[in-house]
Amino acid sequence: MNRNNLIDTIRSFAFILMLYYHLYSLNPKIKYPYPKTIMNIGEISRTTFVLLVGVSIEMFKKEENNLFKKYKKPLLILLCAGLISLTSYYVVPNDKFIFFGVLHFIGLVTLLFKSGLKTIYIIPLIIFSLYMKNYMYSLKATDNYLQIIFGGYVKTLNPLDTFQIFNWLHIVLVGMLIGKVLKKMNIDIKTNKYLDKFNYIGKHSLELYTIHIIIFMIYFYKFNN
Repeated sequence: MNRNNLIDTIRSFAFILMLYYHLYSLNPKIKYPYPKTIMNIGEISRTTFVLLVGVSIEMFKKEENNLFKKYKKPLLILLCAGLISLTSYYVVPNDKFIFFGVLHFIGLVTLLFKSGLKTIYIIPLIIFSLYMKNYMYSLKATDNYLQIIFGGYVKTLNPLDTFQIFNWLHIVLVGMLIGKVLKKMNIDIKTNKYLDKFNYIGKHSLELYTIHIIIFMIYFYKFNN
């Protein structure tokens, strides 16, 4: 995959914010709601990550006849998502089980939109996504996994990480529109040895995310509980 220093830098910042937020959200000794600053940090990091998913899909899409190469990335993301789910199943209480977190969401949308979308389709999909988000919240609260995955209120479950599809799909789609613009304008920033070191985080965010989530869950729920 081609790289863009600007995208990697933004992703690195978002990862650091997310890491700080997880020191609160994954620690069972810290009760919700968290301080407003922490809540804002979490919201900024999540939104930035999801927005960059759409940006990256459009900026780095390419024709690929080899199916394995074409779908290698989303399948790898889903594999990491599975590892996180498996760990949470055995480590955290049942009500906190991660059955559809951020990597599940990113893997799914990357798989669906791997080849990008024409602009004419993106706007209607944004409208549809926002409509479905409101519709899902009009339904009764539930503990049904499938309904929760799409959106709406959770009844008694309290997963450590839940990324409901229609809560975040419109942000991916907006990111795809931004990605189209950035690709045409060929926007980037110059690299240097310090930026390269910092951007290591953004370039390897999938591996770092998976590792730190698993370590945090094991530490907070097995050794510090």
